[in-house]
Amino acid sequence: MMTAWQHRVILMLLLSGLAFAAVGVVVAPRGAAYWLALAAAPLIGGVLGFVLGGAAGRIFEARLMGQAGEAKAPPPLSPAALPAPLRAALQTALLPALLGELAGAAERMAPPARAAALSLVQAGATAPEGAPRQALARDLPRLMGALAAGQAASIGEAEALAKHLASPAPRPGGIP
Repeated sequence: MMTAWQHRVILMLLLSGLAFAAVGVVVAPRGAAYWLALAAAPLIGGVLGFVLGGAAGRIFEARLMGQAGEAKAPPPLSPAALPAPLRAALQTALLPALLGELAGAAERMAPPARAAALSLVQAGATAPEGAPRQALARDLPRLMGALAAGQAASIGEAEALAKHLASPAPRPGGIP
């Protein structure tokens, strides 16, 4: 962030100010000793700031901060490395974005694939929470690529999945 000279100047000013404060606390404000200490304070603070602003100061600062070497960031986790429940939650959380992408990509698809994609978007938007949305989130990335390629099997699979999602889920107790 700061160059070496900027770092040195900041430390020189800081340590000179601290030296002035130390003179005010330690030396009584009368006599030649006070004026000598007052004149020497910026010189001592400036020299210390210059020395500590260089490489020696950076090493000292790294030791004080507990960073002896370069801090390495942990490697990012791959979604495949996540436990199954977390991976399923991540897939379900990404479902609205995936459905939006599919709706945008449907405009560039052939008519049969476009119809299957739009029915899948409609069914996915109204699908109930839980297992149906998780199944859609799991299969949608694969289906998106296959639908864009116009594969006939994927069109049938998308239509079947849309019908399955659109069918009303059985309620507890058997009441429709």
